[in-house]
Amino acid sequence: MDRTNLPIDMMMHVPDYRLEPFHRHSMLEIGCCLEGEGVFHFGHKSYPIKPGDIYVVNPVEPHRAQSDPDQPAQFLFVFFEPSIWLHTDKELLLPFLYRPEGFENRIPASVACATGMKEALLIMWNEYCRRDPGFHYMIKGHLMNICASLLRYYNPSPDLLEASNVLSAYRTLRPVIQFLEQNYHDPLTVNDVSSVLHLSPSRTQVLFREAVGMGFAQYLRSVRVHAAKDLLIRTSLPVTEICQQSGFQSQAAFYRAFEDQVGMKPSDYRNLLSGIFS
Repeated sequence: MDRTNLPIDMMMHVPDYRLEPFHRHSMLEIGCCLEGEGVFHFGHKSYPIKPGDIYVVNPVEPHRAQSDPDQPAQFLFVFFEPSIWLHTDKELLLPFLYRPEGFENRIPASVACATGMKEALLIMWNEYCRRDPGFHYMIKGHLMNICASLLRYYNPSPDLLEASNVLSAYRTLRPVIQFLEQNYHDPLTVNDVSSVLHLSPSRTQVLFREAVGMGFAQYLRSVRVHAAKDLLIRTSLPVTEICQQSGFQSQAAFYRAFEDQVGMKPSDYRNLLSGIFS
């Protein structure tokens, strides 16, 4: 597809049964489980994967899907740029302007609108693969219907000016989010990321609060805790070493941040989950 004309992409994907690192996409994302089972992780939230479930993801929230080893989950994903509706149908973007904490990313297959969205995604995939004349109009039309269904389901209520501000903050923060994902283990301050954006520290703080609902320091702690969780599950490194590799400057700060976000000590988290995800 010519992304310059229609900024939409699609793919089929079967997640690994092994736990993979969290990741983010620069585009908005809708996924549908077509078959199989597993678990879909969004930050500190986890949802069971069942056929027909719909998942909604914005560019800020880290996520990863994991297949059941005996019943691998097959997903159909659509990714699209916010610009597709930004200037004409901005309201359709509102379901994606959520703050990660408290948002329900999963729409269960038992909900009536999930069936319609699954059918629309399958039609889009057929058009995407066949590429008959006018296929891009068909894809865009069905995506509009899906976004309208999400709007009805979530019934968000921010005013459009706030929505525009959040979208602008997303776009501006993309390079900083990538920078933090690659450099979280270094001692970083808001001044460091402000230089990446060529903005003042105060303006950078405002962007973080608009886009993710938290300040820079809190967001960085969240990234570091996610990194620590991966290391606890995927390696046998001592907790003291994981503390250092995750970017925490002291064990006290590490334990405090981990327990605040995860609700248990790092050692307890490892004991609980390493056997499940090994």
